[in-house]
Amino acid sequence: MNRKKIIRIAVVVLVAAIGVVVFRHSGERDIGHETRLVLYGNVDIRETDLAFNNSEHIDRILVQEGDRVRAGQL
Repeated sequence: MNRKKIIRIAVVVLVAAIGVVVFRHSGERDIGHETRLVLYGNVDIRETDLAFNNSEHIDRILVQEGDRVRAGQL
């Protein structure tokens, strides 16, 4: 092979390697600059205040915690 051709290939490979390194590290710099806060977890509600007329009571509970319900379902 010609010496100039080898140098050209080496320069192309070097530029490609530098491009890959810059591309991979460019996303790491922006991690601390996000303006949005995302939190994951569960909301735990165990008590609630219900208002009843006189001394009425809950007759029965038709669903349990975690059950899927549809609009209009009792």
